[in-house]
Amino acid sequence: LILRGEYSDEGGSGLSRVFVSVKNDSGDNVNNSPIDLSPKDSIFSRIINLVPGVNLITLEAKDNAGNKTSRYETVNYIEPKATKVIGKNGGTVKSPNGVSVVIPQYALLKSKEITITKVDPIDEPEPVNPNVRLLNVAHDFGPDGLTFRKPITITLSYTEANLDIDQNGVNDFDPNKFTIVFWDGETWLNAGKATVDPVKRLVSVSVNHFTIFDIAEYNTTAPSELITYWTHNPVKSQDGSHFFYEIPEGGNVSLAIVDLAGDLVYRLIGKGTYVGAGRYSVGWYGQNVSERFAGAGLYVYVFIYRRTSTGKSTIIRKPIGLLK
Repeated sequence: LILRGEYSDEGGSGLSRVFVSVKNDSGDNVNNSPIDLSPKDSIFSRIINLVPGVNLITLEAKDNAGNKTSRYETVNYIEPKATKVIGKNGGTVKSPNGVSVVIPQYALLKSKEITITKVDPIDEPEPVNPNVRLLNVAHDFGPDGLTFRKPITITLSYTEANLDIDQNGVNDFDPNKFTIVFWDGETWLNAGKATVDPVKRLVSVSVNHFTIFDIAEYNTTAPSELITYWTHNPVKSQDGSHFFYEIPEGGNVSLAIVDLAGDLVYRLIGKGTYVGAGRYSVGWYGQNVSERFAGAGLYVYVFIYRRTSTGKSTIIRKPIGLLK
């Protein structure tokens, strides 16, 4: 919450202290409360951290003569989260703060309870990569590790307060550089080419799995060549692994897991899927086409990239191990 206001010393004795406090319904100060303001006449703007439930916000000023005055406001904060059962017909789950996931028809074979929960910035892992600056608006999409047969669309929201952290009137983040990153259990990784709506303050990306997602400035150069890799090989089914690919120009891609006889185990990217130049990722947790564990052993992944400009195809066929 951004709290804005102004105060002045009309008595002329001078202000000794001005502060804002936020207390919960038990009367305890919460988060960064109290916040001291300048004892001089001032127009102020501060970010106030709220807790779920009742928040009593107080602006109090004291002068050097011992007089004091206070202004009170009560805010009932409802934690943004959402839960909905989605089946094979697909659907949308949307949180009150605009965060959502759109699941297309047949992305799931059976019904699942889908959840969206805001992650407290205090609990959010710090990025190891210096090129990643988190906006700290992370949400946990569950069930964690759930994968989909078709791409789903994750949308995260941000506010004016997220852009201007110190409320000095100058944005600390540039929305034009925003993308969506996800936590793979060890580090923050780029989820793919994101779409930014600076008017509605929304950022969207297509993925095929659930985990924790956040908005970030991801300062890297555009890919100049085809690069592919798995985050983990062999793959542990309980942890999963993510296949990353960077393509220098638009084209059609596909990715499949096959057994040593060449039979399809699972298709991660549908045949002929068009993507523009950029960085993308998909996750695999060892499931087969029946959404059951495929079985520990050695498999082969086949990635095909066909450039639109030349029609030339690159085929990568390499082994990948799977552990229970």
